[in-house]
Amino acid sequence: MTANGAPVRTSVLSRTGKGLLLTEDDRHAAMAKPWADQVDAVRTSELPPVSGAVVNALLVRPDGYICWARSAQNDAAPPECTPVQDGLADSLHRWFGHPEH
Repeated sequence: MTANGAPVRTSVLSRTGKGLLLTEDDRHAAMAKPWADQVDAVRTSELPPVSGAVVNALLVRPDGYICWARSAQNDAAPPECTPVQDGLADSLHRWFGHPEH
């Protein structure tokens, strides 16, 4: 995986003990900002397949469990489909509670 143009291992990113949002999409990173105390959003240009599906965003719990993924095939959805509509907000609430403002 690459973050900010440089290769980095997920294990290095998870050293903070926070959840990780690994995303190729700035909209998803913006959605996670209210949870910044609990989730690190990392912009990446490359994500591994999940269960054989190409993905462009992953939400990973601190224990390493992937609790949400967005399939790259969903990119065919209309542009008005926001991260709220694709389930990211629900997963952030479920696994990390109410955001800190």
